[in-house]
Amino acid sequence: MAIAYNPGIVTSDLGLCLDVFNSESFTGSTTTWFDISGNNLHATGSSGLSATGLASGGSAWSTPSTSLLNTDTHSVFFTVRFNTNGTYPNGTSGNWDMLFQYAAGGSDRTPGVWRYPSNRYIHWRYDPGNSGADFGQTSLGSGGTEFAVNTWFYIGVTKNGATATSYVNGTSLGTSTVSSPKTRGNAAITLFPYYAAPAQIGCVQVYNNVLTAAQVEQNFNAIRRNYGI
Repeated sequence: MAIAYNPGIVTSDLGLCLDVFNSESFTGSTTTWFDISGNNLHATGSSGLSATGLASGGSAWSTPSTSLLNTDTHSVFFTVRFNTNGTYPNGTSGNWDMLFQYAAGGSDRTPGVWRYPSNRYIHWRYDPGNSGADFGQTSLGSGGTEFAVNTWFYIGVTKNGATATSYVNGTSLGTSTVSSPKTRGNAAITLFPYYAAPAQIGCVQVYNNVLTAAQVEQNFNAIRRNYGI
């Protein structure tokens, strides 16, 4: 597998890279999403994967168990799109729907990422202590601008010990204080472990280091055109 982007993404300490717009990652298979980081953490599932992204409503997609996020210095980024339909006109279900899970040490938040029940905000959490960051399209907290519907966003958090920095579309929204050390252990990385409302994930990048603001912007610029951002 190869990582073909122009401009290129950061490859140093890249532990997982899934992207439906990279032909080496999405080959047309509907049961395997290939990891092109070189670590062979291929995600597998039974439905929902296509050239337009991994869709909620099917089965969860998981990598093999890994130590990749068993550290307090890491970075997790993915593209997400909150879609609407007749059942869910606001892109929300009224429940906590989970986007991303690393369930190490008996916790589903090491890290775990949810969408708010009735708002399109991100709820990013670590244990012990259920610490983390909530953010919307333009600011930290759950009282600002919600993420627009039917629109791709590149979101993520870098964890540097007790400091979590949240990003949307390559721009830092600020920092939050989180658990350090977080709950330890190895686990699979799982996408859409449970998610009722319609949504898509198109690209997942996980690093076992803390990306700088310039590196986050570099990665955003490398993928943004594919997602119309």
